[in-house]
Amino acid sequence: MSRKLLALIVLLFLIIAVLAGVLIHAQKRSLPGGPLMPGRTTDKKSGSPDASDRESRTTVSALGRLEPEGEVIEVNAAEVDRLERLTVQEGETVESGAVLGYLERHAVRLAEKNQAASQLEEAKKRYEAEKAYGEALVKEAELALQRAEEILPVEVRIEELGILQKEELLLQDLKAQEVRVTQLQAQLAAETALHRAQIREAELRVQEVESLFPINVQAQEAVLRQFQAEYAHAKSDLERLDKLTQGKTITDEEVQRKSSLMNQSLERMKNAEAVLARIKSAHAIDTVAASAQLETAKARLQSTESQIVIQLQAAIADLEKLRRRLAMETLGRRPRPGSDAAGSEKPSPDPFADLNNALLLVEKLKKSTLVEQELARAKLAAARSNLARTLNNIPIDSLEKSLQLAQARLEWSILKAPSAGEILKIFIRPGEQTGSSPILKMGNTRQMYAVAEVYETDIGLVRKGQPASVSSPALRQPIDGEVEHIGRMIFKNDVLSVDPAADTDARVIEVRIKLRDSFSAASLTNLQVDVRIQVGPGSTARGGSGYVPPVSDAVARFTSP
Repeated sequence: MSRKLLALIVLLFLIIAVLAGVLIHAQKRSLPGGPLMPGRTTDKKSGSPDASDRESRTTVSALGRLEPEGEVIEVNAAEVDRLERLTVQEGETVESGAVLGYLERHAVRLAEKNQAASQLEEAKKRYEAEKAYGEALVKEAELALQRAEEILPVEVRIEELGILQKEELLLQDLKAQEVRVTQLQAQLAAETALHRAQIREAELRVQEVESLFPINVQAQEAVLRQFQAEYAHAKSDLERLDKLTQGKTITDEEVQRKSSLMNQSLERMKNAEAVLARIKSAHAIDTVAASAQLETAKARLQSTESQIVIQLQAAIADLEKLRRRLAMETLGRRPRPGSDAAGSEKPSPDPFADLNNALLLVEKLKKSTLVEQELARAKLAAARSNLARTLNNIPIDSLEKSLQLAQARLEWSILKAPSAGEILKIFIRPGEQTGSSPILKMGNTRQMYAVAEVYETDIGLVRKGQPASVSSPALRQPIDGEVEHIGRMIFKNDVLSVDPAADTDARVIEVRIKLRDSFSAASLTNLQVDVRIQVGPGSTARGGSGYVPPVSDAVARFTSP
C-alpha cells in the first residue's frame, strides 16, 4: 500500500468523524432543554437563561462520564521498587484487603521479618530459661532464709525445752483427758435431763389424750344434739307447711325455703356425726402413739446413759494411766540415790550438770542461728539482684519493636486492595519500575454512577432525586437513574464534545447520578455519555433538595479574581 493511499484513507476518516460530530451537535441543539451552547440567549447581567426560557425548560442536558461508586481508585506502591508479580488480572473482582501483588523487595522484607521473629523467639526462650533459673535460685535462698528464721529457732527452742518436753506433753495430754472426762460427765447429765424431759412430755401427752377424749366427745355430742333438734324443728315446720299448702294458704316459695333449711340442718347433723366418729377413732390412734412415744423416750434414756457411761469409764481409765506415766517420768528425771548390784547406795550425781551443758549448747545454737540468718538474707538479695540484671540484659521490648518495624516494611512490599471492587486497568507490569504513577486502577463497578458536568447557568434547575437518563452509542439502550449528589464547586469542564464549535472553557458543576442498571455500564468506566435530567414540575422522585448555595453567589465567589 502506498503512502498516498494511506494518507487519503486517514483524511477520509477524519472528514467522516467531523461530519458525525457536527450532526450530533446539531441534533442536541434542536432538542428542548439541551445544554447551554455559546450561541444561547442569556441574561448578560446574571449569566442565566431568559426567565421565559427557564420556566419552559423540562430537561437539562449535559455531557458526562461513567465511573464506579467511590470513583476510580489508584493503587500505588508505598516505596520506589520494581514490581515482582501481580496476583490479579484486569476485570477480576477482589475484596477489601485482598493481595494484588508483590514488590521485588518482598522476599527481602519477608526474610527480615522472619529473622526478627526468630530473634524475638530466641530472646523469649532465653528470657524464660534465665527467669526460671533465677527464680529457682531465689526460691532456694528464700527457703534457706526461711529455715534460718523459722526452723533453726525451733531447733534452739527444742534444745531449750530438752528434758521438760515429755513432761509438758504428758501434762497437756492429762489436761486434755481431764477435760474429756468433764465433758463426758456434763454430756451425761445433759442427755439424762433431756431424755427425762422427753419422757415427761410423753407422759403428759398420754394424760392429755386420756383427759381430753371425754371432753371432746361430750362437746361434739352436744353439737350433734343441737343439730338434731334443728333438723327435727325444720322437719316439723316443713310438715306443717305441707298441710297448709293443701289449703292454698302458703306459697311454694315458702315451702322450698323451709325444705332448704331442713336439708341444711340434716347436712350439719351428718357432719357432726362424722366428726364425733372421727374423734372416737382418733382417740385410739393417739393413745397408741403417745404410749409408743413414752416407751421410745425411756429406751433412748437407757441407751444414752449406757453409752456415755462406757465412754466415761474408758476416759477415767486413760486419765489414771496418764497420771501414773507422768509420775514415772517425773521420778525418772529427779536425782535418785544410786545403788550397785549388791544394793549398796552410791552418792547421788549432780542434778545441775546436764542442765548447765544444755544451756551452753543452747547459747551456741543461738549464735549460729543469727549467722545463718544473715547469710541467708545476703544470698537472697544477691539472687534477686542477679535475676533482675539478667532479665534486663535480654532486649525483649526492642526486639518486639524490630519485629513490628519489619512487619510494617513487609506490608509496604505487598499491594493490597483498599476496598472491594474490580480491577479496571493495569499500568505497570512485573519487572517494571514503580514510582509516582499508579500501578493499577480499580473501582466498585457493582454500583455505577454518571458524573454530569452541568453548566453553572443550569444548576439552579437541578434537584436531588430528579430522574435522569444516560445514553451513548456504546450502550445498547439508555440507562435510567436519579440525581444523588450535587457538587458545591465550579470547575472547568473535563468532558469535551466532538463538536469543534463547542465551548471548551465552560464553567460546570459535577452532578452525580446513581444508575439503576449498573451491569450494562460496569465495563465502561470513563465512557463519555449524554445526560438528560428531568427538571420539570413534579420531577423530583423523592422530594430531594436542590443546590444549597445560590447560583449567582457561587459563580461570583468562584469566578472572582
